[in-house]
Amino acid sequence: MPEPTEAPETQSPAPQAPDDGQAPDRSQRLAAYVDKLDQLKERSSLREVMERELLLEFIRANRANINEYPLLETQQNSVINLICQRGGEHPAYEYVRKLTGNFIVLLTHYGKSKDGPDQVRAGELRVQLENTETLLIKCLQGVVYALGLITDNFEEIVLRHFGAGGLDRYNALIQQMELDQNFWRAFIERFVAQQVKAAFEDIRSGDRYSLTREGQQLFIRYAFDDVLARLNPLAQAVEKTRIQSAIERLVTDPEEQKTFKVVLSCLNKGLAFIPENVLSRADVEFVARIACIDEAMRELRDRYLEHLWASREGTPEGESPERPDPKALQFLVEQAVASGVGAVIAVGVTRDSFAQALNAFFPAAQESIKALVGAFDFDSLERVLFYLLENQFLHLLRDLAAPEGGKLSIRSLRLRRTPQAGVDALFASGLTKIRKAKLWGPDRGRPDMLLFRQRTGRELAAAMGLLQMEEPLKLAILSLWEGASVKVEAVVLVDLEMVARTTTNMKAKLAEILGRFGIRPGRKEEGELSGEGQGA
Repeated sequence: MPEPTEAPETQSPAPQAPDDGQAPDRSQRLAAYVDKLDQLKERSSLREVMERELLLEFIRANRANINEYPLLETQQNSVINLICQRGGEHPAYEYVRKLTGNFIVLLTHYGKSKDGPDQVRAGELRVQLENTETLLIKCLQGVVYALGLITDNFEEIVLRHFGAGGLDRYNALIQQMELDQNFWRAFIERFVAQQVKAAFEDIRSGDRYSLTREGQQLFIRYAFDDVLARLNPLAQAVEKTRIQSAIERLVTDPEEQKTFKVVLSCLNKGLAFIPENVLSRADVEFVARIACIDEAMRELRDRYLEHLWASREGTPEGESPERPDPKALQFLVEQAVASGVGAVIAVGVTRDSFAQALNAFFPAAQESIKALVGAFDFDSLERVLFYLLENQFLHLLRDLAAPEGGKLSIRSLRLRRTPQAGVDALFASGLTKIRKAKLWGPDRGRPDMLLFRQRTGRELAAAMGLLQMEEPLKLAILSLWEGASVKVEAVVLVDLEMVARTTTNMKAKLAEILGRFGIRPGRKEEGELSGEGQGA
């Protein structure tokens, strides 16, 4: 872990509190710290108790200095718990412990010297103490920004896919619970488990399934589209929050892109003490974006580029230009690292909490989910939502199949699909009805779409070869294949031979099994038990 450098005589100013007449100034804060430390020493508090209590005092005194500090008590508690976890397993906590320990040592020496005869020494200690306070503020700021971005992105996911009603349910959770495992379990229960249960009731009541037979195997197919049909997506654009807007500017604003590159370079070195299996390169990029929200990072960018320019240009003969102060630059680098550490803690611990909350729903999927979640960016969260909905649907079907043991199995089937109009356009390039029938079949749930019969690119290439297709037509079909969306089906496979071995009344037993999956006796389906369709 990098050691904080000796504080420069001239420092970058710490964030200033709003001029509302309530926020304590720096002298008042230092006095409050010294007083709190004296109280803890009088009680002979343990070191870990002393560090936690002093951090709590630090947070109380600096709330007004933290941008986007949450107003809800539950979210404030989430911030406090993240920064004050002395026993936290995440490697980034070592940085916080060391910084807090240094803060206590400086505070002890300053408390003894501030009213003593050596005011020069007291002044030096105060500068070091103020700079250490600034680093702790930046660390706390990183936690707040990261948690804010995570909750904002989840809020947008909910609003986009569940509408205003979903947002009300999400906000109710945020107001009632801290962002721990309990919160995420409640989130998954409301927005995944309950959603899938209601969708399956709709599917059963609407007879939305496909029933086919191949030999001694019976297939019940449910389209995942029917689960997604329960969602209530928002048509209009969603207004971005201040934190989300700041992140987006890093992509669109050339100056902000420079800031990001400088901060990323600093964090690649400053966060190197965290193992790669804990902090991936993608994670470092994400926390660098979070750190860039802080205005101080623009000063870091400017000083860094000035320093780089001066190093390359050298000093022309006869001139002695003023060079950037290396101590001030180094202190700005340390602020970036401190902010990055706070963001790393928030992202890492929240990701672990989210994955652990899945144990009640998907015990075997923790690592897969953690990989999908990434750093809680919007695109990753959207993939996670669909993944959870699909797996919860399969889980529901497996629960229904469980009483039959090995006689039933549940699988998911993925087929590429493409618009009917796009396929029909290929008749001008040599497609025929026979060729079309060999490559595509109907999508029963979507009349405007066609399903590729082939599962892999190799199967498609082999089929086109057998059909002796011309090269331009092959390329056009491959283009449709590459751009195709995916239709997901949940398939219940019934082994009729195994069922027959365990019953003397096959008809009644089969009706019982089918009834469990919402298939009513006597209802006739196109192709029912006829051997039509594809196997899973």
